This record gives sequence, structure tokens and C-alpha cells, in this order.
Amino acid sequence: MKKINTHTLKDETWESPKGKFGGACKSVSIELGRQPLSTDLRERHRARLTL
Repeated sequence: MKKINTHTLKDETWESPKGKFGGACKSVSIELGRQPLSTDLRERHRARLTL
């Protein structure tokens, strides 16, 4: 089991083109070792976790 501290992860922010909508998230699955662009199912997690 791999443990991480979510306080050390950087927030990924996004905003709509006009700036009316926006948000932020922390990609925990990628920090745990998920390969987001891989087509091999063994290198990806079953569930994507984002805080």
C-alpha cells in the first residue's frame, strides 16, 4: 500500500474562457502511480480519484 499526504499535492486549477466558471482539483490517482495516457489496463487504476 502506498500512502501520500494530500496536503503536499498541488492544486490543478482551471477556468472557463470568459472567466465565469472555474475550479480546482488534486489528482490523487496520478500521485499513487496511475498512468493517465496508458491504454494498458494493468497500468491504470480502476477508479480515478480526484479531490
